[in-house]
Amino acid sequence: MVCYINTRLLIISDTHAADIPDNLKATAAVDVAIHCGDLTEESKICEFRTTLDLLKASSAPLKIVIAGNHDWTLDLPTFRRKVKEAGLESDPALVAREYGEYGEVRKLFDEARDTHNIHLLDEGSHRFTLANGAQLTVYASPFTPSVDADWGFQYRLGDGHTWGARRVAWRENISPDSTPTHFTAIDNGKSSTIDSLQSYRRGKFDDDDAANDKAARLAQLNDNGYQHANLVAQNGKDECGTKTLFVNAAIQGDDSIPFHVPWVVNVPLRKAVYNKYRMPKPVPVSAVLRAALEECYEAVVNLIAPEHQDEAILVGGAASLFHGSS
Repeated sequence: MVCYINTRLLIISDTHAADIPDNLKATAAVDVAIHCGDLTEESKICEFRTTLDLLKASSAPLKIVIAGNHDWTLDLPTFRRKVKEAGLESDPALVAREYGEYGEVRKLFDEARDTHNIHLLDEGSHRFTLANGAQLTVYASPFTPSVDADWGFQYRLGDGHTWGARRVAWRENISPDSTPTHFTAIDNGKSSTIDSLQSYRRGKFDDDDAANDKAARLAQLNDNGYQHANLVAQNGKDECGTKTLFVNAAIQGDDSIPFHVPWVVNVPLRKAVYNKYRMPKPVPVSAVLRAALEECYEAVVNLIAPEHQDEAILVGGAASLFHGSS
């Protein structure tokens, strides 16, 4: 029998290194904090440090980060191209002062991984054993399609980039003949909206009572510091694994609402399976040893048939060893 563990996820994106108000920094207890991209506005190294400080302040045992198109210094080919286009190849000191040296930002994340369990994910599938005992599989990609592909992690349509919605292998009921070409096509026609920003704004046909009700709901959101949702069955109609939850996690707002509240989502995740030889309490390890352990772990997982990987023995809990220390 498959056992599920209720897991709380804090989901944000598009912080752009802004000075987030304290009441929106979501102090709610969560198992995982996920930043879905655009950590910076101009990809300057000081902006990355600001966002890292925001993540370090979170009490979540695990923090996950996926870069966005604004974070182009993490995309070294784009970084080098922009330096060349700006005519700054002859002034590396100026570039380093504003944007860091090539690879320096990634080193910041390597250090944050070792000290605060903050993981910058490259494109691909990533597995984590959470502190609550659940197993989390993340299908991550910083890449987005673009007409001009001028920013970080962008590609032009027709370039042959096939990650994203075309690789929704975690959905067993999506046949190869009907693989969606973009994420919004998944479950199209049977989606339901949990909440939207528009529902908090006064409409032109709202009377004073309706407008006051919306204002009160918005004030409650600001007091909470986050929006809450549950991915659970409604009236017994929904089955676990049959629907996809999409979250517009952008923090950056507009003139009327400068900052949106972050989302805290409850999802049932499968319990991780360990063998009887439990590893001792996690201990700090060097970057070289960590890399070697991760390579061994991935090699073992890749040897297991895909349909059994969710139930696979996770090398005696070694995942928790090299995904952070306490």
